[in-house]
Parts: sequence; C-alpha cells; structure tokens
Amino acid sequence: MKTTHAPRRTPSARPANDRLMLLPEVADYVRRTEATLRYLRHVGGPAAPPLWRQGRRLVAWKSEVDSWLDAQRDEDPQAARRLA
Repeated sequence: MKTTHAPRRTPSARPANDRLMLLPEVADYVRRTEATLRYLRHVGGPAAPPLWRQGRRLVAWKSEVDSWLDAQRDEDPQAARRLA
C-alpha cells in the first residue's frame, strides 16, 4: 500500500537569529494593543500584521514584523519626504 505525504516545504530565507514572537510580544514590539492587531488581521489587506495561527496561538516571525513595519512607513507620504 502506497501512502502519500504532504510536500516538504523548502527552507526559508529567514535570518539565523530570527525568532518566533507570540501575539503579546508583537503587540509590545509595535506598541499596539492585542485587540487592535487581532482586528487588523481580521479585516486583512496591507495593514494586516503578519500573524498566523500555530495551534491556538497567534504568532509571527520577528523579521516579518520588521518588514511589515517598513511597509507601513513606506506607505506614509510624509515619512517618504523625510527619508528622501
């Protein structure tokens, strides 16, 4: 009898020092409430934080949170003028 297995994922290109953050840690890091991050995840779109479910918890990779914050800054026209 032949069994099928789920395809293996390729290794990610995350930095070696990347760490998995729980929702409360992400909220502290970005200085938003947990409820706000849950709401943004619920409505989706580019404003949604990179949170995903791992079992019953919401988690995110720190490098993805940093990229999300950079994208938020890049969308702000005043910040773009200050960086230029």
